[in-house]
Amino acid sequence: MGFPTANLEVSSLILPPNGVYSAVAKVKEEIYRVALNVGWRPTVASASPQLRVEAHLLGFSGQLYGRELELELGTRIRDEMRFASPAELRVQIERDVAAVRAAE
Repeated sequence: MGFPTANLEVSSLILPPNGVYSAVAKVKEEIYRVALNVGWRPTVASASPQLRVEAHLLGFSGQLYGRELELELGTRIRDEMRFASPAELRVQIERDVAAVRAAE
């Protein structure tokens, strides 16, 4: 979709309600704004859907595999939604990222 995410392991954590949030991430000593999705990804077909937490770090480039990521949850932007197509989802993600950029 053009929005790389860190897919977080959160099986032992208490999570907020499903939806899209603004957040802040700390990677080593660097701070990034984040568009954070918590949910089942209803637009993406899957034989065995799983609850996912995906963080898109604005302005980050590189690899996050095996790195520690600290997140601070911000404002809830919207509920989790099902879209008619991946193209519609992409347009909404662009809006979500713009909302994160505008927050705080």
